[in-house]
Amino acid sequence: EGGGNSEGISAIDLLLMDFSDPAWIVPGLLPEGLTVLGGKPKIGKSWLALNIAVAVASGGKALGVDVEPGPVLYLALEDTPRRLKTRLLSVLNGSPAPSGLHFYTSWPKLDENGMAVLEAEILRREAKLIIIDTFQRIRPVQRGNGNIYGIDYEDTARLKQLADRCGVAMLLVHHLKKAVEIDPVDMLSGSTGLSGAADAIWVLTRERGQADAVLYAVGRDFEERELALSFDPMTTTWNIMGTAAEYRMTKERREILDVLREADGPM
Repeated sequence: EGGGNSEGISAIDLLLMDFSDPAWIVPGLLPEGLTVLGGKPKIGKSWLALNIAVAVASGGKALGVDVEPGPVLYLALEDTPRRLKTRLLSVLNGSPAPSGLHFYTSWPKLDENGMAVLEAEILRREAKLIIIDTFQRIRPVQRGNGNIYGIDYEDTARLKQLADRCGVAMLLVHHLKKAVEIDPVDMLSGSTGLSGAADAIWVLTRERGQADAVLYAVGRDFEERELALSFDPMTTTWNIMGTAAEYRMTKERREILDVLREADGPM
């Protein structure tokens, strides 16, 4: 898609070009390329990432949606193997472990050969999805007092370029700021440089009301969406319950909507 063609391209030629549709890992939510998943500590970002990892590696459902199957690399850089085993057993809930899911609990930083090692591992495993949990663990140590936006953008853009080059989806888990911002994208810790380089942004937040969390998702190839999610502590699985707007309604209005939905005809 990129390339060093300084000739440019005419509008007429552009319209004559054929492009394949964007590829999805989770249809309408997780595209090929780089997606940043932000959330406060303990909200369940890692459970969500692990749900998706297991679903893709075993060809199941993530968030209740059928996913595109393929090998998965999971850089679980804030977990010990013992804690990972406990979490994995919980998410598998009696199913066998998928052979195409590989975990790594340590990784060199991006500027210390981490990028080259990642590319080699993607090619070796023929991975479709790479989860990096968390970004802070692999990004270069903050360099002096340079332009924060530029540094954030550069660190994320390098990962995006790698994802594009290898034709994979990359999910980058990241923390949210302490302060509450109006725009979910502005809640990502760091500058807007982080979100600028990504193909999609997911922000997982808690809300008062019925839903356990709201997933705000926006991307280059899809309209912004706000989905109400529920977390089942027995199976440690996240599921989509509907749009967040529905869940913000009063319980009574929701009950009326349920009756209308299940009705055989007009009421």
